Amino acid sequence: MAYAAVVSLMQVLEQLLGPDQVPIRCPKSQIKLLSDKVSSLKAFLNNESPEYKWSKTKNSLEKEIRDAIWRAEDVVESSLSSYFLSSGSENPEDESDTSVLSEDLQKVIQEVESITKKTVKFTDDVMRGRIFPDITTMAPSYLGSSGPGPMSKNKIVGFDKYLEDLKHQLIEENEMTTLGALPIIGMSGIGKTALATCFYNDPLTMEHFDIRVWAAASHVFYKRDILLNLLDSMKVLDDEMRKKSDAQLEEHITSNLKGKRYLIVLDNVSDTITWMDFVTLFPFEKKGSKIIVTTTIRNVAERVIKDTEVDYKCHKIHEIDFLNESDSWHLFCEAVFAEEPCPPELQKSGKKIAKNCGGLPLAIITTGRHLATSEKSPEYWKNVAESGISFIADTEDAAGMRKQLSLGYKLLPQHLKACFLSLAVFSQNYEMPAPKLIKFWVSEGFLEPMKDQTFEAVAEHCLKELVDRSLILVRKMSSSAGIKTCTVHSAMWTVCSKKAKKNKFLCVIKKSADCSFPEGANSQRRLSILNNVVFGIRDAHDSMDSLSTVRSLLCVGPHHPYPSRVCLGFKLLRILDTLTIRFYKFPDEILVLFMLRYLALTHSGGELPAGLSKLRNLQFLIVRLHESVKFSAAPSYLPMEIWTMKELRHLQVMGSDLPDPDRDELPNLHTLLDVSPYSCTKKVFKNITKLRKLGIRIVLTHQDDAGEPFHPFDHLYVLHNLESLKCVVVNPTFESQVIYLPNSVSFFPNWLKKLTLSGCGFPWEDMRKIAQLQYVEVLKLRTHAFRGRMWTTENEGLRNIQYLLLEDLDLVQWRAKDKAFKKLKHVCIRHCYNLEVLPSRFAWTEDLALIELFDCKPSTVDSAKKLEGKRLSILRKNHPVKVKGYFSWQDEKPIRPSQEFSII
Repeated sequence: MAYAAVVSLMQVLEQLLGPDQVPIRCPKSQIKLLSDKVSSLKAFLNNESPEYKWSKTKNSLEKEIRDAIWRAEDVVESSLSSYFLSSGSENPEDESDTSVLSEDLQKVIQEVESITKKTVKFTDDVMRGRIFPDITTMAPSYLGSSGPGPMSKNKIVGFDKYLEDLKHQLIEENEMTTLGALPIIGMSGIGKTALATCFYNDPLTMEHFDIRVWAAASHVFYKRDILLNLLDSMKVLDDEMRKKSDAQLEEHITSNLKGKRYLIVLDNVSDTITWMDFVTLFPFEKKGSKIIVTTTIRNVAERVIKDTEVDYKCHKIHEIDFLNESDSWHLFCEAVFAEEPCPPELQKSGKKIAKNCGGLPLAIITTGRHLATSEKSPEYWKNVAESGISFIADTEDAAGMRKQLSLGYKLLPQHLKACFLSLAVFSQNYEMPAPKLIKFWVSEGFLEPMKDQTFEAVAEHCLKELVDRSLILVRKMSSSAGIKTCTVHSAMWTVCSKKAKKNKFLCVIKKSADCSFPEGANSQRRLSILNNVVFGIRDAHDSMDSLSTVRSLLCVGPHHPYPSRVCLGFKLLRILDTLTIRFYKFPDEILVLFMLRYLALTHSGGELPAGLSKLRNLQFLIVRLHESVKFSAAPSYLPMEIWTMKELRHLQVMGSDLPDPDRDELPNLHTLLDVSPYSCTKKVFKNITKLRKLGIRIVLTHQDDAGEPFHPFDHLYVLHNLESLKCVVVNPTFESQVIYLPNSVSFFPNWLKKLTLSGCGFPWEDMRKIAQLQYVEVLKLRTHAFRGRMWTTENEGLRNIQYLLLEDLDLVQWRAKDKAFKKLKHVCIRHCYNLEVLPSRFAWTEDLALIELFDCKPSTVDSAKKLEGKRLSILRKNHPVKVKGYFSWQDEKPIRPSQEFSII
């Protein structure tokens, strides 16, 4: 965590040295000197060579750097907090306070300087060849071997379809290709090496290829070692060969493969450098030779495809999925009982234990082997089943699994390690909303700024990197093809949780028994509460009061129905998320948390205090009203001082609007949600010109039924950067027009890409106005957004729409003319009970890949089923459409399980 600490402190120091520097009274020369020293440590930590990455000495130095940087950050931010508490420049700090600050700064500068000298000596030792990587505890024993590892004693389960696919692609198809490659990708422990071994040792493979070569790539890349492994696998390595240079070894490998149909397996490739150094050794001859590369990293797989796509048209990345429940149970029983059946009294708990392993073969086999040597009583098995995979992960039998899964973390570049450990904030198997995760990362301060990119864009890239490294699993995709929700496999979560605790990254409180923190917990930087009941326990408050350096307090447990007294005495807090806790009113204690960057809470109403503007570092403000609060017809405004909060990036205060500003603006605000039309004035929009996402929420009361329609869209044209617009009418009655839709499309921003409407009650004729928005790619129409029996989409209408959602509409007939929906890829229709058929135009929509139907009429389903045949006959190309249907009834009677069909 040293790197994250360094990046965080550098941002704080840059704030002090920047043009908008905080006028605290301390020598700028000291701040500049500290900044320079920290910058040199960052360069040291950035070195990813094996001697650095896998050195115990380097690991020890990282801990020293982390603790020293944290102390420095505490000194600087404590001074900043004290300055703001004393009301800033109107009541300047006392001279004695300034002297103490200078002394404290000098101490941390000396400490950092002392560590810097150690890093210089370490670097010198590396350069002189005195430091070598220590990987004895980092990798399985077979790494770097010249042949496949020993076959597992357990039967290979769930791989039949993959093995047949490999045989088809690598042997039967395109037999005389130049060079075919097939990357196998998947999470660590999912069976990539086992699958490659099965294929490598298959009799058909042995008969088909003239020569088979296997090399397992070590995580510490030494080219010569892999060259020797390749030659050893060819059975040509002897003492004389070992004396030759790398160039001679490469030449020998190439000459041995020339003129032959060969199979190469490069197992466990962890970077593109390894692949690129070896692909040039393999002859590109029309012999039907093939290469299999196993990896956990997507960009390695993509590089393999790119470098071998000469004339091999069947290239694809082969992803291994987790085992289903049936295969998991089969593998579990084989691991525990071998050939014997599972006793009936253990089956219920046994199936739950197998399910807890999440379909990961490594976890299933590890758990099975532990239970094979443990007592086989129903009580013990029930205890294991209820404890989840964490029970097994802590045992001696799971040491190999922990080591293997930990490699994924160890191999991460420095800028991703803190992002990964932050996932332990959430409970096991929790489905994390990606937007929330991104806000947390931005607020933490450990993301490196990148030129011409927002911090949100950097965070999204980091999330994608973790997904591409098979450390995070995507659960749902957004309508714009981004990540909507994600999770971490339970086995990987246990590794993440342990690493977070070991690195002093996070302290988690799950139950009241955790309230007395272990020794050293007062140095923790983050506190995660998974059970909000602990706030009612005195010991919990006493323990939390001792955590003076906490930067994040996250209450991520289930919603607590009753107001609780939350500990808010952490003066250096950056993130405070208490959405799952109810406050009767806005807590005054928050108004002195001057370091806050992220604030999210739920309260029972009332105006927000003007003192909120003192939180000058606040970037994300999310305030929700408790569900028991009734909305008033009269507008309620945020304090005028909100316009002085220049760092605000995300503002979401339910039930409150932005007042018209006098002269101030919010230059960094890019998201404004849950505002009413009273915020949609020209004055407001002119002062938030960087806004990219706007959410309008109209809650109708009986006073609004016969009133004038709202005009929320009249001034949208001012927002030149707006990309996403959402307008929701809550409790629509349709007795009168609620929203006025401008006649001209010029009222809308030019670059709008996503539009969501709900409850607006527009007639379908008004869709012609919306259809003119030429850059809209995502359109969602919910809950009578438009009303009427027929919708006819005109030619060229919605021509750039890629995702279309229709939900809870009274639409009966839907027609689309020839040139409509040219770029449509995904259609989702939910609860449109009257819709008869889909437009026949979809048969000509080449990019259409997925149609989802939820609780639609049988005639709608039938029309969707006919689309595939029509597309094939009309387009005469391979443009398959996948149709999925989900029903909550069958034969007009409710049933318990949903009925699902799919056509591919």
